[in-house]
Amino acid sequence: MNYRKIGPLLSELLGPLAALTCAHGGVDNALIVATTVIGGIVPDRPRIAVQVHKRSYRHGLVAASHAFALCFLRKDQASLVRDLGFVSGRDRNKLAGVEYIRGATGSPLLTDCLGFMDFRAISS
Repeated sequence: MNYRKIGPLLSELLGPLAALTCAHGGVDNALIVATTVIGGIVPDRPRIAVQVHKRSYRHGLVAASHAFALCFLRKDQASLVRDLGFVSGRDRNKLAGVEYIRGATGSPLLTDCLGFMDFRAISS
């Protein structure tokens, strides 16, 4: 398969890039998610579905804290995609040097992004 031919087509499938952030036991972490899906249509009960691989370090943090946030990135934030998406949080603090505040769930909320949503995880 020639990626040069299908790459532009596949890029049309991408939603807005988001940093999924989470915290548990004094550890803050993040990863990049390329796809988020609306999980419900009831306005006063917003739900979203994201996929985090079960063996991922973040999966354990989200499962333990029952919370996560999505911070939607601007197109000019490619360096965050590299910093948060291409290394493991087991190896280093991926949020070092990134400004954030704490959300109601305890998840980090990036202060420099398009916007963010703070969620409680209800199922896995």
